[in-house]
Amino acid sequence: PSSDVSMKWLLQEGSKGKKHEEWAHSVAVYVIHYTVVIAVVFYAHDLLVPSREECINETNLEYKQYRDRQQSCAIFAGIYAFLQQLCRLWTTNPYRNCVLYECTWLCNTTLVVGSLGLWFQRPLITAAFCVTVGIDQLLWYVDITSWVLTGRFPIGVAKYITWPSTPWATRLTCTHHLWTMPLFLYYAAAPLQYTALLLSFLLMVLNVGLSRLMTPFRVGNDRYLNVNLSHELWKDIKVSVLQISKDDPP
Repeated sequence: PSSDVSMKWLLQEGSKGKKHEEWAHSVAVYVIHYTVVIAVVFYAHDLLVPSREECINETNLEYKQYRDRQQSCAIFAGIYAFLQQLCRLWTTNPYRNCVLYECTWLCNTTLVVGSLGLWFQRPLITAAFCVTVGIDQLLWYVDITSWVLTGRFPIGVAKYITWPSTPWATRLTCTHHLWTMPLFLYYAAAPLQYTALLLSFLLMVLNVGLSRLMTPFRVGNDRYLNVNLSHELWKDIKVSVLQISKDDPP
Protein backbone atom coordinates (compact mmCIF):
# COMPACT_ATOMS: atom_id res chain seq x y z
CA PRO A 1 0.00 0.00 0.00
CA SER A 2 1.11 3.56 -0.74
CA SER A 3 0.68 4.57 2.93
CA ASP A 4 3.21 1.94 4.00
CA VAL A 5 5.67 3.18 1.40
CA SER A 6 5.20 6.78 2.55
CA MET A 7 5.73 5.84 6.18
CA LYS A 8 8.85 3.86 5.35
CA TRP A 9 10.19 6.82 3.37
CA LEU A 10 9.72 9.12 6.36
CA LEU A 11 11.78 6.88 8.64
CA GLN A 12 15.49 7.62 8.82
CA GLU A 13 17.86 5.24 7.04
CA GLY A 14 21.12 6.08 8.81
CA SER A 15 24.15 7.96 7.56
CA LYS A 16 24.22 6.19 4.17
CA GLY A 17 20.66 7.02 3.19
CA LYS A 18 20.77 9.16 0.07
CA LYS A 19 17.40 10.76 0.81
CA HIS A 20 18.99 12.55 3.78
CA GLU A 21 21.13 14.55 1.35
CA GLU A 22 18.04 15.78 -0.50
CA TRP A 23 15.54 18.49 0.33
CA ALA A 24 12.33 16.45 0.15
CA HIS A 25 12.96 14.38 3.27
CA SER A 26 14.36 17.17 5.42
CA VAL A 27 11.44 19.46 4.52
CA ALA A 28 8.95 16.70 5.36
CA VAL A 29 10.64 16.04 8.71
CA TYR A 30 10.65 19.76 9.55
CA VAL A 31 6.95 20.19 8.77
CA ILE A 32 5.84 16.98 10.50
CA HIS A 33 7.97 17.58 13.59
CA TYR A 34 6.61 21.08 14.21
CA THR A 35 3.04 20.16 13.30
CA VAL A 36 2.96 17.21 15.70
CA VAL A 37 4.69 19.04 18.56
CA ILE A 38 2.47 22.13 18.30
CA ALA A 39 -0.76 20.14 17.98
CA VAL A 40 0.02 17.73 20.82
CA VAL A 41 1.33 20.26 23.33
CA PHE A 42 -1.55 22.71 22.78
CA TYR A 43 -4.09 19.89 23.06
CA ALA A 44 -2.44 18.51 26.21
CA HIS A 45 -2.25 22.00 27.74
CA ASP A 46 -5.93 22.66 27.17
CA LEU A 47 -6.80 19.31 28.74
CA LEU A 48 -4.70 19.97 31.83
CA VAL A 49 -5.33 23.70 32.32
CA PRO A 50 -8.90 24.99 32.77
CA SER A 51 -9.91 27.99 30.69
CA ARG A 52 -9.50 31.36 32.38
CA GLU A 53 -11.48 33.33 29.82
CA GLU A 54 -14.48 33.92 32.08
CA CYS A 55 -12.41 35.47 34.87
CA ILE A 56 -10.23 37.70 32.67
CA ASN A 57 -11.19 41.34 32.42
CA GLU A 58 -9.56 42.43 29.17
CA THR A 59 -10.35 46.10 29.89
CA ASN A 60 -8.11 45.99 32.96
CA LEU A 61 -5.04 48.16 32.26
CA GLU A 62 -2.65 45.88 34.15
CA TYR A 63 -3.82 42.84 32.20
CA LYS A 64 -3.49 44.68 28.86
CA GLN A 65 0.06 45.71 29.72
CA TYR A 66 0.83 42.10 30.70
CA ARG A 67 -0.55 40.83 27.37
CA ASP A 68 1.33 43.50 25.42
CA ARG A 69 4.62 42.48 27.05
CA GLN A 70 4.02 38.82 26.30
CA GLN A 71 3.14 39.51 22.68
CA SER A 72 6.19 41.73 22.25
CA CYS A 73 8.39 38.95 23.57
CA ALA A 74 6.66 36.45 21.27
CA ILE A 75 7.28 38.69 18.25
CA PHE A 76 10.94 39.18 19.15
CA ALA A 77 11.63 35.47 19.70
CA GLY A 78 9.65 34.47 16.61
CA ILE A 79 11.52 36.92 14.37
CA TYR A 80 14.84 35.82 15.86
CA ALA A 81 14.00 32.14 15.20
CA PHE A 82 13.04 32.93 11.59
CA LEU A 83 16.21 34.96 10.94
CA GLN A 84 18.35 32.33 12.65
CA GLN A 85 17.03 29.56 10.44
CA LEU A 86 17.23 31.73 7.32
CA CYS A 87 20.83 32.73 8.09
CA ARG A 88 21.89 29.13 8.62
CA LEU A 89 20.17 28.01 5.43
CA TRP A 90 21.81 30.80 3.47
CA THR A 91 25.36 30.19 4.67
CA THR A 92 25.62 26.43 5.27
CA ASN A 93 27.26 24.36 2.55
CA PRO A 94 27.50 21.43 1.89
CA TYR A 95 24.48 19.57 3.28
CA ARG A 96 22.41 22.75 3.39
CA ASN A 97 19.21 20.74 3.70
CA CYS A 98 20.46 19.36 7.03
CA VAL A 99 19.79 22.76 8.59
CA LEU A 100 16.09 21.81 8.54
CA TYR A 101 16.87 18.68 10.56
CA GLU A 102 18.80 20.84 13.04
CA CYS A 103 15.88 23.26 13.32
CA THR A 104 14.03 20.50 15.19
CA TRP A 105 16.48 20.59 18.10
CA LEU A 106 14.52 21.32 21.29
CA CYS A 107 16.40 24.58 21.81
CA ASN A 108 15.12 25.77 18.43
CA THR A 109 11.65 24.30 18.92
CA THR A 110 11.49 26.18 22.23
CA LEU A 111 11.97 29.49 20.43
CA VAL A 112 9.17 28.80 17.96
CA VAL A 113 6.56 27.05 20.10
CA GLY A 114 7.42 29.04 23.21
CA SER A 115 6.62 32.18 21.21
CA LEU A 116 3.29 30.70 20.16
CA GLY A 117 2.53 29.89 23.80
CA LEU A 118 2.97 33.53 24.76
CA TRP A 119 1.07 34.83 21.74
CA PHE A 120 -1.94 32.54 22.29
CA GLN A 121 -2.11 33.19 26.05
CA ARG A 122 -0.73 29.84 27.13
CA PRO A 123 2.39 30.86 29.09
CA LEU A 124 2.46 27.45 30.77
CA ILE A 125 3.50 25.95 27.41
CA THR A 126 6.39 28.41 27.28
CA ALA A 127 7.38 27.53 30.84
CA ALA A 128 7.18 23.81 30.06
CA PHE A 129 9.63 24.20 27.18
CA CYS A 130 12.00 26.06 29.52
CA VAL A 131 11.84 23.16 31.97
CA THR A 132 12.53 20.71 29.13
CA VAL A 133 15.69 22.49 27.96
CA GLY A 134 16.66 23.69 31.43
CA ILE A 135 19.49 21.26 32.20
CA ASP A 136 21.14 21.73 28.82
CA GLN A 137 20.94 25.51 28.92
CA LEU A 138 22.23 25.73 32.49
CA LEU A 139 25.22 23.63 31.42
CA TRP A 140 25.84 26.15 28.64
CA TYR A 141 26.56 28.76 31.31
CA VAL A 142 29.15 26.45 32.85
CA ASP A 143 30.80 25.65 29.51
CA ILE A 144 30.86 29.21 28.16
CA THR A 145 32.11 30.73 31.43
CA SER A 146 34.91 28.17 31.64
CA TRP A 147 35.79 28.64 27.97
CA VAL A 148 36.09 32.41 28.36
CA LEU A 149 38.19 32.11 31.53
CA THR A 150 40.30 29.00 30.81
CA GLY A 151 39.78 28.05 27.16
CA ARG A 152 38.25 24.70 28.17
CA PHE A 153 34.76 23.16 28.05
CA PRO A 154 34.35 21.09 31.26
CA ILE A 155 30.98 19.64 30.20
CA GLY A 156 31.14 19.69 26.40
CA VAL A 157 27.62 20.82 25.51
CA ALA A 158 28.93 24.00 23.84
CA LYS A 159 32.21 22.69 22.48
CA TYR A 160 30.79 22.32 18.96
CA ILE A 161 31.09 26.09 18.44
CA THR A 162 34.86 25.54 18.14
CA TRP A 163 34.68 22.65 15.68
CA PRO A 164 36.32 23.56 12.36
CA SER A 165 33.28 22.13 10.56
CA THR A 166 30.80 24.39 12.39
CA PRO A 167 29.54 27.14 10.02
CA TRP A 168 30.10 30.72 11.16
CA ALA A 169 26.35 31.37 11.05
CA THR A 170 25.79 28.62 13.62
CA ARG A 171 28.39 30.17 15.90
CA LEU A 172 26.80 33.57 15.48
CA THR A 173 23.25 32.38 16.15
CA CYS A 174 23.86 30.02 19.08
CA THR A 175 23.56 32.75 21.73
CA HIS A 176 19.91 31.88 22.33
CA HIS A 177 21.09 29.02 24.53
CA LEU A 178 22.03 31.71 27.06
CA TRP A 179 19.02 34.02 26.95
CA THR A 180 15.96 31.99 25.86
CA MET A 181 15.17 30.51 29.27
CA PRO A 182 15.49 33.68 31.40
CA LEU A 183 13.66 35.74 28.77
CA PHE A 184 10.74 33.36 28.42
CA LEU A 185 10.38 32.67 32.15
CA TYR A 186 10.34 36.40 32.85
CA TYR A 187 7.70 37.21 30.25
CA ALA A 188 5.62 34.11 30.92
CA ALA A 189 5.20 35.63 34.38
CA ALA A 190 3.85 32.34 35.67
CA PRO A 191 5.29 30.35 38.56
CA LEU A 192 6.69 26.98 37.60
CA GLN A 193 3.91 24.52 38.31
CA TYR A 194 3.60 20.76 38.48
CA THR A 195 1.65 20.94 35.22
CA ALA A 196 4.67 22.48 33.49
CA LEU A 197 6.75 19.52 34.65
CA LEU A 198 4.16 17.08 33.27
CA LEU A 199 4.13 18.88 29.94
CA SER A 200 7.94 18.86 29.88
CA PHE A 201 7.94 15.05 30.19
CA LEU A 202 5.60 14.89 27.20
CA LEU A 203 7.74 17.33 25.23
CA MET A 204 10.92 15.39 25.90
CA VAL A 205 9.46 12.04 24.84
CA LEU A 206 7.75 13.55 21.81
CA ASN A 207 10.76 15.47 20.47
CA VAL A 208 13.31 12.74 21.09
CA GLY A 209 10.98 10.09 19.67
CA LEU A 210 10.31 12.02 16.48
CA SER A 211 14.04 12.69 15.97
CA ARG A 212 14.92 9.05 16.60
CA LEU A 213 12.40 7.91 14.01
CA MET A 214 12.98 10.45 11.25
CA THR A 215 16.38 12.13 11.65
CA PRO A 216 19.61 10.20 11.03
CA PHE A 217 22.56 10.02 13.41
CA ARG A 218 24.70 11.73 10.77
CA VAL A 219 24.61 12.42 7.03
CA GLY A 220 27.51 11.07 5.03
CA ASN A 221 30.77 10.73 6.91
CA ASP A 222 31.14 14.24 8.28
CA ARG A 223 27.73 15.84 8.98
CA TYR A 224 27.05 14.98 12.61
CA LEU A 225 23.41 15.51 13.61
CA ASN A 226 22.25 13.40 16.59
CA VAL A 227 19.31 15.78 16.94
CA ASN A 228 17.83 15.92 20.45
CA LEU A 229 20.43 13.34 21.54
CA SER A 230 18.09 10.75 20.10
CA HIS A 231 20.89 8.39 19.03
CA GLU A 232 23.58 8.88 21.68
CA LEU A 233 24.86 11.32 24.27
CA TRP A 234 26.48 14.36 22.62
CA LYS A 235 29.89 13.22 21.43
CA ASP A 236 31.81 15.90 23.34
CA ILE A 237 30.36 14.70 26.66
CA LYS A 238 32.65 11.92 27.80
CA VAL A 239 30.48 10.12 30.36
CA SER A 240 30.42 6.52 29.22
CA VAL A 241 27.77 5.34 31.71
CA LEU A 242 25.27 7.73 30.08
CA GLN A 243 25.92 6.60 26.52
CA ILE A 244 23.21 4.79 24.58
CA SER A 245 23.55 2.73 21.42
CA LYS A 246 23.20 4.81 18.29
CA ASP A 247 20.72 3.79 15.66
CA ASP A 248 22.68 4.02 12.42
CA PRO A 249 21.40 1.39 10.02
CA PRO A 250 23.90 0.17 7.37
